[in-house]
Order: sequence, then structure tokens, then C-alpha cells
Amino acid sequence: MSPKERALTIEPADPVGEIARGLIHALCSEMSERYGAAPSPFSPSEATAARTVFLVAQLDGAPVGCGALRRFDDTTAEIKRMYVAATARRQGIARRILLELERHAQAFNYRSVRLETGIRQPEAQRLYESLGYRPRAAFGPYVGNPTSVCYEKIFPDTPSATIVPYADAHHRVQVIALWETVFGYEAAHNRPALVIDQKIRNNDGLFFVALASGTVIGTVMAGYDGHRGWIYSVAVSPAHRRRGMGSQLVRFAEAALVRKGCLKINLQIVKANESVVAFYASLGFSVEERISMGKRVPEKTPPRNEGASPI
Repeated sequence: MSPKERALTIEPADPVGEIARGLIHALCSEMSERYGAAPSPFSPSEATAARTVFLVAQLDGAPVGCGALRRFDDTTAEIKRMYVAATARRQGIARRILLELERHAQAFNYRSVRLETGIRQPEAQRLYESLGYRPRAAFGPYVGNPTSVCYEKIFPDTPSATIVPYADAHHRVQVIALWETVFGYEAAHNRPALVIDQKIRNNDGLFFVALASGTVIGTVMAGYDGHRGWIYSVAVSPAHRRRGMGSQLVRFAEAALVRKGCLKINLQIVKANESVVAFYASLGFSVEERISMGKRVPEKTPPRNEGASPI
């Protein structure tokens, strides 16, 4: 049975929490037995200073693997503590963890990721090379260590777009036009001008636009209530789709929420747009057993014929 059929999930976890320590302990035990050396768990100060993202892979709810992403310098992240349990190997789980860590790195605007593996780990070396990692000179604590092999993956430049905070004076007209093209909602409370004004009034710094040569080609909004975060208004102009722009926008919003201390990120998909479920699933979101309910506030919604056209 494949990992997908067995409900594989890869989600962030506390890098100094019980699950993380258990998985790192398993990694320590294996490395000590096979190579005589082992990693250590993250300390709270280390995890905070290095802006650590720790991911846990679970099969049917049981932790089977992990990986961490840590700041190396302003432009580079380092992947650490990669581990997949012996009973869950050769199922593509390590590859999935690596790709997820890379998405987090790009969301934090790192230009490259690097990692170290043992010279006696040819399977790991083949995996890294298959994903575009290339050997590089030893760095940090690995300098002068003859048992280490170091790799780096440089992300391709994305000249098509730069993600920046929304600025009303520069972006308003283009965002309205993009939303009218992409969404086409008819409800008065979803009119672009009204949505923008309300978001600006909230002033939470969670409204972003993607620019290509100064033109708005994408948007994402996020919200945070102190516990859960929400992502919405993800839009990419038709001419710039299928280039990873949507993924970058979502990851950018995720990173902004995480920096605010967000513990869980939610989003909603309208029934008529179920085709995007696979897109969000590829970014780590899963369909949850919930009933979504809403209530409009008519006295707060301007008449339908006022203002800009709806989205």
C-alpha cells in the first residue's frame, strides 16, 4: 500500500516538543549504531534563534519521519534532522519531506538550501542529487570532516514576480481588475473595493501582492485571530498560472502567519471550485470533517449598486 493510500501527512510540529524529541532520539539511536555519531535534539534557544521549522511525517497518524529547516544566513537555509523510520522507507516519504522543507525555505525568501550527509549514505546522496542538490564545499561544523558530504540547491530566480505588501495607492486598481477577472462573485459583501477597504482598516499586515515588472499578477490575504490563521483571496492572473506563483503566494502567507505565532492555518473552498483541492493538498492542506457555516450582516453591507463591480 502506498503512503498516499495510507493517509500520509506532513505537518509542522514544535521542534522542541515531545514528538520532535522522540523522532530525533530514534535518529540518534540509528546513527550511533551505524556510524558511531548522532545528532542532538534542538534546544529552545537554538530553535528560536535559527527560526526552525520542524516537519513530521505521519502514516495513519503514527510518526514515521521528520526533517527540519533552519536559518544559516540571510539568504540560505540548512536542512537538518532528516529521518524516516526503517519500516516506512522506500515509499517516497523522504522526498516528500524534502520538497515540503524547500517550500518553506522559498516562503521565507531563502535563495538556497544546503545540507550534509554521511559519506557512507549512498542512498541519501542519490536522493538529494535526484532533487537537484549539487555537491559543494564543506560549511560550518563540517569543514575538515572527511566523513561528511555537503550539498546545496540554489532556487531558480523568479523574475516573473516579487511578493510585497499591498500598497493602496499603487495596487488598488490592478487588484480590483484581477479579482473581477479571477473570481466573478456576485455577492455585494465581496465587492473588491469593500474587501480592500476593510482589510486596510484592519491594518494587520497580511495582504500581499505579486508583481511582475510593476504589474499586479497575484494576490493573497491572510487573517489571524491569535490562535488560528486563515488564507483567502488567492488569485493569479491567467497569463501567469502554472509557474508556481500560486504556491509561492500561499507559502508567503503561511510564513507571515507562522511569524505571528499561528498554530493552525485554515482555508475554505467553495463547492464550485473543488478542482483546487488537489493544489492545496500538494501544499500540505487536508480536507477536514467540518461543517462550514456563515452569517451575513446586512446592515454592514452597502447596497448592491454602490461602488465597484463585484468579485
